Formats: sequence, C-alpha cells, structure tokens
Amino acid sequence: MTKTVQQEQRLPEWAKSRGDGRALALTLHVQPGASASGPAGRHGDALKIRIAAPASDERANDALIEYLRAAFALPRAAVRIAHGSHSRQKIVEIDARPEAVARQLCAWDEGRAS
Repeated sequence: MTKTVQQEQRLPEWAKSRGDGRALALTLHVQPGASASGPAGRHGDALKIRIAAPASDERANDALIEYLRAAFALPRAAVRIAHGSHSRQKIVEIDARPEAVARQLCAWDEGRAS
C-alpha cells in the first residue's frame, strides 16, 4: 500500500505566520530608487526588494505596498508597513493565508522572481 504524501510548503525564515494563520509578517530590506521593482534575494535575515520609486514623500513605501499587493493579488488594505516606515529595514504585514502565498515567497527566497 503506497501513501501519497503531500509536502507542506515551508516559509522562508524572513516570513513568519501569525498565530491565527490568517496573516504573515515579512522582514524586508528595501532599496528605493532602483531601475525596476522586484525581489533581489536575501539581505542578511531579510528579503531584499528593489523599488523603482524614490524614498522621498513616502513614494517608496507606497510603491512597495502596491508591488506586494499586485504580486499576491490582494486588496490594498491587506498590505501594510507595521514597522520601519522611515527605514530600509521594514516589517510588512500581509493579510493572506500563508499557504496561499508560500510558493511565491519561496521563489523569491531562492532568487526567482516568478
């Protein structure tokens, strides 16, 4: 008798599931003023994300939220900067079930922008 074992997609260390299983906290290192927006692999214990918006007037923060919202097909209210709004190191909370976004997060962690 053979059993089919479905492997659970694990989250990268910079992505933590909240206790209720309905949201995630992402530790990000944001590089504003880049030529294009997108993930750029690891930066220490964070995911580095390049943002094609300047850091002035909250434009980079707004662009980061919009990038993540679009990447996960979420409403704007589902993505917010919880800590570090005036720093490159940020904690971003996403209201999404971890299993719904785990594949994308793992691809980014491995350096794949898919």
